[in-house]
Amino acid sequence: MGSALETLCGQAYGAGQVHMLGVYMQRSWVIVNATAILLSLLYIFAGPMLRAIRQTEAISAAGGEFAVWMIPQLFAYAVNYPAQKFLQAQSRIMVMAWIAAAALVLHTLFSWLLILEFWWGLVSAVVVLNASWWFIDIGQLHTFSSIL
Repeated sequence: MGSALETLCGQAYGAGQVHMLGVYMQRSWVIVNATAILLSLLYIFAGPMLRAIRQTEAISAAGGEFAVWMIPQLFAYAVNYPAQKFLQAQSRIMVMAWIAAAALVLHTLFSWLLILEFWWGLVSAVVVLNASWWFIDIGQLHTFSSIL
């Protein structure tokens, strides 16, 4: 989907049909989020699937818990990738770089704080990952309001 969106957005922008960028991005969001819903079933049943391939109970339990907590990140990816292609088609690369740099700083800070200082364990790693990706998404969506 991403490769198709990259091609469509590039062609639309090059042809001066800037209004089509939003249309393509919204259609892509529908398709990618529908796919994320289907893939979330794999995340939900990761624990039993790990048991089925004879992983240890500890690995299966931790992997299953981790996978369920990662479901929000799956949807963050579904928002991020089309938004990224939308911005790339308009040569808004520096905006994305600044958003990514800010996300990296926040991710590092909160990883240190939650994992090493508060000792929240595995769940804190997932919370930080989810928050980092949603921060990037919110930054990109905020950029749209300044473009439009």
